[in-house]
Amino acid sequence: MSDSFEVLGQAVGTGTEFVLYTVPSEAQIIVSSIQVSETAGGTPTYSVSIAKAALAAADKQYLVKAKALTARQLVVLAEGITLDETDVIRVDGSTAAVSFQLFGVKITKEA
Repeated sequence: MSDSFEVLGQAVGTGTEFVLYTVPSEAQIIVSSIQVSETAGGTPTYSVSIAKAALAAADKQYLVKAKALTARQLVVLAEGITLDETDVIRVDGSTAAVSFQLFGVKITKEA
């Protein structure tokens, strides 16, 4: 096994839900944090969900759903979440002023 401390994903909102990160084959991750910030002084909304084995979106998967941000707000979520291969983290920011940062450890099997 090999551990790699990484920025696992970075993105901005698009107004629709999208996959921020998919755990690769032969790997697992431990999420240290998901950071969501508002960068333009508005009041957009954001959502974050985690789907086991990339299952279709469902209410039970949401850590946060359609939560409002205030101007220049930073929110830190999801410390210590463990994910297996093919699990996905989906996000949705109502505008491009919502940024997402995903930090954690990727654990891969050595060849």
